[in-house]
Amino acid sequence: MMGANENTAYLAEHWRNLTQNRRRGPHSALFWDRRAEGYSRGVSKERKQNKSDQFFDLIASTGLSLDGAEVLDIGSGPGTLALPLAELGAKVTAIDISEQMLAHLKKRAAEEGLNIERSIHSGWSDIDIDSQGFRGRFDLVVASMTPGIDGPDSFEKMMAASKGVCYYSNFVARRWDPSYYEL
Repeated sequence: MMGANENTAYLAEHWRNLTQNRRRGPHSALFWDRRAEGYSRGVSKERKQNKSDQFFDLIASTGLSLDGAEVLDIGSGPGTLALPLAELGAKVTAIDISEQMLAHLKKRAAEEGLNIERSIHSGWSDIDIDSQGFRGRFDLVVASMTPGIDGPDSFEKMMAASKGVCYYSNFVARRWDPSYYEL
């Protein structure tokens, strides 16, 4: 049986191998641009509210006050989390690879009278956190259901942008190595 450090190293290497050279499908801007319209209205209000409640309960458990907090939303999409965060007084920086997703975010923010501090049309892998001034800047870094965090390196970069709390949730790969479940 492997020790904890060996298991972590194995999982990180496995994650890297699974995600090498991904630039098609959900890793491309075109994929999300084509889905932006439906995606921004496709989730039922009840499901959206349930997910939002769970997210905010978890954030509250950390003791972080969102009023005035600096928040980075990686793969913000149409604002599923960015808009409720802004509504609670957070200063949100939204990053998304899809120009159309950001257009929906901006439109919804304007309709709801909310301020998104900054929106950046870019993939997370293309962001230099030092030149952007992101290293250790954000009270909360969010990456929810985004292919932007696609391996250990992008995950570590996400954590490096945080000075406090990170929230990460993502798609479950269907072809995981059985050892993943043992870990």
